[in-house]
Amino acid sequence: MNREQHLAAATEALTKAKTIADTAEHLTRGSTRHAEGFHLAAVGTLYNDMARNHIELARELAKDAPEPTDD
Repeated sequence: MNREQHLAAATEALTKAKTIADTAEHLTRGSTRHAEGFHLAAVGTLYNDMARNHIELARELAKDAPEPTDD
């Protein structure tokens, strides 16, 4: 994967994490499905971790990029 692909994957993972977090919050607040909400929160955490990993990989790829020249 190149830097842009890692950034796109990070964005996608963060979007999923937010959606899952919103659903988990709803389930743990006013529902009898608390356990499901807690499980979803754990899945949201995994997506957040995936996003962090992709961001870190994109950062490392940016460090390895050749310096621009003033031609």
